[in-house]
Amino acid sequence: MIGQEQDVGGAFSQPESFVGLLTNLNLWSKELTFTQIENMIVTCDKVIGDVIAWPDVQSGVQGDLQPNPSGFCRGTGFGYYGYG
Repeated sequence: MIGQEQDVGGAFSQPESFVGLLTNLNLWSKELTFTQIENMIVTCDKVIGDVIAWPDVQSGVQGDLQPNPSGFCRGTGFGYYGYG
C-alpha cells in the first residue's frame, strides 16, 4: 500500500490518503551507490526496482487517480506518467 497507512483493525482512513503527484517510484533490495543514483538523475536510462517497479505501481493504481504525462525524460518513449 503506497500513500496510506493501515489503521488498527485493517481499515484505511480517506482523510489520511496521500495528496500530490507520484512518478517513477522504484524500490531496490540493496543500497544503491551515489554514482548509480546520480546516473539515474542525469540520464534517461530506464531503471526498474527489484522490489517495487514503476510499471507495477502503474498497473495497480486504484481510486480517483488520473494519469498525467510527466516531463521527466520526455521524448524517450519510456512513457512516464505521474498520478495525482
